[in-house]
Amino acid sequence: RWLRPPDDKNALWRLLDPCAGEGAAARQIADLVGGNCQTWGVELSPRRAAQAATVLDQVHNTAWASVRASDKSISVLYLNPPYDHDLDGNERRLEIEFLRRSLASLVYDGLLVYVIPQHLLGYKNAARLLAGHFKDLVVRRFPDVEYERFKQVIAFARRKPYSTPNNNTIGFFRVLRDTN
Repeated sequence: RWLRPPDDKNALWRLLDPCAGEGAAARQIADLVGGNCQTWGVELSPRRAAQAATVLDQVHNTAWASVRASDKSISVLYLNPPYDHDLDGNERRLEIEFLRRSLASLVYDGLLVYVIPQHLLGYKNAARLLAGHFKDLVVRRFPDVEYERFKQVIAFARRKPYSTPNNNTIGFFRVLRDTN
């Protein structure tokens, strides 16, 4: 039910994979959904980017951090980021940074397909980002054999047309401290 073609069979939809690898996952999703789909990928490895370019419509051989995607230009965001900490020593998880950096490109009601290690859901920043910007969130564990290696889950969600304030936010203003 998550991967379904648009009601209008002629409608253009776009799929982005900011960690495209060889493009197999993005291609498989596009083929499953069908319809008029453009597939875009970003891949750092020149070898994998060249392979992805044979199965995706557009591939950029660069780091995702150097790409600027237009706001609300992507219908489906397939995100299977590196499972690691940021290299600058600030202990930020790359999985969260990739989601944060790609969020604005997803159209309202667009689909997020987010492949992450299960323990990441326990990070406050990940939970706030998912709960604040997405609706209809469903998390599924990988099958046993695949789960054992990386303890992965896959989250499906639709982007909200607005972000929901969390306990540190009132409207569009961040509360710095309580004066009472």
